[in-house]
Amino acid sequence: PFTFTNTTAKSFSTSLSGAAFSAAPISGNTQIFEVKANDNWTVTFDTPLSNLRLYCRFLRTNVVEFDQPFAILSSDGTFLNTSGNQLETTTFSNGIIEFTNPITTLSLTYLSGDITPVAFTFGLPAALSIDNEAKINNKTFLYPNPANDIIKLSGLFKTENYSIFNILGTKVNKGIISVNDEIDIQNLPKGIYFLKLDNGNIFKFMKD
Repeated sequence: PFTFTNTTAKSFSTSLSGAAFSAAPISGNTQIFEVKANDNWTVTFDTPLSNLRLYCRFLRTNVVEFDQPFAILSSDGTFLNTSGNQLETTTFSNGIIEFTNPITTLSLTYLSGDITPVAFTFGLPAALSIDNEAKINNKTFLYPNPANDIIKLSGLFKTENYSIFNILGTKVNKGIISVNDEIDIQNLPKGIYFLKLDNGNIFKFMKD
């Protein structure tokens, strides 16, 4: 559940599949929201959401800024994020962005561009179910995040097998990590990944 402020959102059904949504397509018709492009809207969720996705159907040339950093998961080649939280689109722009921090309140500020309506809806990765989230040990932390060359786990008290998955759920690395060890991620392309330990703990991180 969530509430919008500073906008009057209409709704209609559309398809969120195809190349622009290839990172996480949704089959069939999906209910999405239509707002004015120059509305500086805010949405507030009842509970914090990790890995919040925004499925965008801009269909216009716009520059908007969010108050949270995000990564572009997929688009039709017309999405650009130059500052970490600013989305630039051109005509007939569609795609998915994902926010890197848990979200309770998200705000958008219109900066420039066409002011005719745009449309979007929210989503969450199926891979991160509530059950998996509940398994995370709050005393163990992955750092640095975002990371460039290596990642570490603080609070690890025994040797663990690990696997690293990309945003599509493909395993891209595996190994064993001991207390005070580090994991080399230099060869991973930039993007969002999930580190899963054999004990069930899952950690999300971003490779710069």
